[in-house]
Amino acid sequence: MSYRTEDDCQWHNGRTDVREGWLPIRWIEYCNRKAMEGSKFCILHAPIEEKEDRIEEFWDVFEEHINSEKEIIDCRGIEFPPLEDRLSKREYEPILIFDDAVFNGLANFYGAIFNKKSVFRNVTFKETAKFRKATFKEGATFEKSVFLGRADFTGSIFIEDAFFSGTSFCEKAEFIRTEFRGVTYFEGTNTKENLFFTNSRIGITLY
Repeated sequence: MSYRTEDDCQWHNGRTDVREGWLPIRWIEYCNRKAMEGSKFCILHAPIEEKEDRIEEFWDVFEEHINSEKEIIDCRGIEFPPLEDRLSKREYEPILIFDDAVFNGLANFYGAIFNKKSVFRNVTFKETAKFRKATFKEGATFEKSVFLGRADFTGSIFIEDAFFSGTSFCEKAEFIRTEFRGVTYFEGTNTKENLFFTNSRIGITLY
């Protein structure tokens, strides 16, 4: 058994498994990085105001993390500074999990190619989220995420199922010339009046 100390990052993710005939089991997963000096969190999970003068260090650590040879890259709960062009026009091979992440400033994934599943569940996009001309080759999930700024999926391609169930679009969400080749789920989506599907190719859509 490993014991955590005050020097360890205190970010954690909890989930409850419920199986028929069994009592609910609560699982808690912790970050395995060390906390920054003067913070309870590591450079990836620290609130943006705690690392404003360490942005380059953040990107160095994140690049090492996302370029590892793992089959699944766990980006849950990461607090991102503005992306600028750092993550755009890139091809991602592993499964990417961004659950509970926060994107402060522009979230720019312009022209990105996601070869495996990409999970953006319960993510907060504080400004514009740009997925223009992105390609999602396996399932893509944006369930229960909040887009506080514009969501731009113009020219994007979803080759398999796309999930936007319970997603909140607070400003315009542009799905212009977007291809949905699988089933697309918008069940429980808030502010549907902000969704625009001009000249899009849409298969089966569930509202």
